[in-house]
Amino acid sequence: MSDLKKKYNEVLQNLKDNIANPRDLKYAQEQVKKLANAFLDEMERMEKLTDSKFVELDKKQLDLEKKIASLEKTLNGIEKDIYDIDDNYYDLEVVCPYCNYEFVLEEDTERSEVECPECGNIIEIDWEGDSLEEGCSGHCSSCSTQCGDQNEDDKNTNKNNEDNEDDM
Repeated sequence: MSDLKKKYNEVLQNLKDNIANPRDLKYAQEQVKKLANAFLDEMERMEKLTDSKFVELDKKQLDLEKKIASLEKTLNGIEKDIYDIDDNYYDLEVVCPYCNYEFVLEEDTERSEVECPECGNIIEIDWEGDSLEEGCSGHCSSCSTQCGDQNEDDKNTNKNNEDNEDDM
């Protein structure tokens, strides 16, 4: 920036040295100052625009880094599932009841509570729930059929829905 200031002062001095009429000199100096201010304003606008673009890029980069970390964690979990079989270690897929965020709880202990990594709410873990050997209870988010323990009202409702679908 000091070179620019030096050049600016040289131009003003050249005007002063080469224009004898004081009125013409003053007019020329004012025009040069207006031009210089216009350039400085444009440079400032461009700097602000560039800064905002860098801020936007930083946000996108952070978002991508979070996604990559999530993918790495998922891939590491898949790798553990494939290559590391430990009878005392298990993964539990948890769906937060507050924000519906799905995550895998990798545990070798039986904690009764866990914090949701997305919303921060505390989720109670029921380790005594139905196991896979007992069959689906029909209440899981991935259950596509109405299976498991249903009361008679639920079975009748499902039967009526199936009958109505057949009529269509």
